[in-house]
Amino acid sequence: MMAKNKEDRVQTTAALFETLQIIEYNIQNPETPKAVNVEKLKFSRKLYIPEKLYGRERELGTLFDQLNSLIKKKQKKSLNLISGVSGIGKTGIVMEMNRAISTQGTFLMSKSDQLMSHVPFNVLKEAFSTWIKYITSLEEDIINYWQQKILLATLPNTRILFDILPDLTQIIGNSPTIAELPTVLETTMRFQKVWTSFIHVLTSDQLLVIFIDDLQWTDPASLDLLQVILSHPDTQNLMFIGAYRSNESSIFSTKFVRQLSQDEVISIKLKPLTVSDISNLLSDTFSVTDQEKIKELANWVHSK
Repeated sequence: MMAKNKEDRVQTTAALFETLQIIEYNIQNPETPKAVNVEKLKFSRKLYIPEKLYGRERELGTLFDQLNSLIKKKQKKSLNLISGVSGIGKTGIVMEMNRAISTQGTFLMSKSDQLMSHVPFNVLKEAFSTWIKYITSLEEDIINYWQQKILLATLPNTRILFDILPDLTQIIGNSPTIAELPTVLETTMRFQKVWTSFIHVLTSDQLLVIFIDDLQWTDPASLDLLQVILSHPDTQNLMFIGAYRSNESSIFSTKFVRQLSQDEVISIKLKPLTVSDISNLLSDTFSVTDQEKIKELANWVHSK
């Protein structure tokens, strides 16, 4: 009942009730105790597929190695790209790793939407809005702490951040208007400098992990800004993970991946699960310990 893995616990209330009845009987009749059939109690009339990952140990290990290197200050940043066809498990690997990140730093995620790929900075807005909601839910002294840090790093151009993150005013309040610059180039450089400073504030004390799912549909403006942040020499304590469909891409996402690959990028290419992986999944799902009994079904599933 208290097993660490959900799939190893008693699966139904009926099974739990039966367990308690056996315990009660054993207390009352210590001389003739009844044994508890653990495998029977784990059985459920409802099909339950285990939450753990199968066949992704090596890929997951690669991401954890990068995470640990950042935590131990062996490297400043980590750039990771995960590719594979739709439904192969790219998101699942990252979400499995996220369980370990919660105690080590901040995890921000954004899932690109094909129908929103024309909206500038839509992906970054979604990712950082999560952080803003979290900070504003904390005590006032923590909010003031972040307010001071952000203002110190971005004044007098703090207001630039509001164009993408209007809710940031809940942390730092209103900011004075900024002067217009004579050229587009100067305006762009100022914008990039403010955003880079903002990211450096978030990574000054702890690790920041940014995960962009369905990278192939990310809006060009977000990709360009990410490229600037990730390539900045002062960027540290940052782990970027981008997952994209290898059979789908846009001109902008292809360019982003190509430019990113010029740096030290960890490329993870997911392949379909093997018959052995599927066999292990089916064995755990149906609580079958004899692999031979499940082999035929595993081969059939693999062929599909």
